Amino acid sequence: MLQEGESDVKRTAVSLIRNLSRYQELHPDIVNQVLPEVAGMLPNDDTSTDLPTEVTASLCHILINLSQSDMQHVRAIVNQGALPKIINISSRDNGYGPSRAGQAACVLLHTMWKYSDLHGAYKKCGYRKTDFVNTRTTKAVNSGRN
Repeated sequence: MLQEGESDVKRTAVSLIRNLSRYQELHPDIVNQVLPEVAGMLPNDDTSTDLPTEVTASLCHILINLSQSDMQHVRAIVNQGALPKIINISSRDNGYGPSRAGQAACVLLHTMWKYSDLHGAYKKCGYRKTDFVNTRTTKAVNSGRN
């Protein structure tokens, strides 16, 4: 549903889900019903369809909200194959520093690393601490404008 339709419809739907993701009591439903599509919409280097940066930033904010409430939500995000996309987004630069989407992805990575129980799973998948916590992600977290 989210991946089909006009750009304006996608933007509105993603904004609605972002607003809903602010309510922790809705997180289980969002993870079960919408997370696969949210993860699928995240842009990847291989795809030629590029979302507007504000939509990508909103997708990252949905994942940040889910990640802050429960480690199992982070596990679900990783299981959806979103981690390589998030890492790619976090390195985006608009010439003046990270884009809004890049900044949100940096905050998301920092949040995902906070769950020490997942460190072993990340390492088994080939990720290192520096993929999550580095100067770029730390700067994004400390700047507070996400």
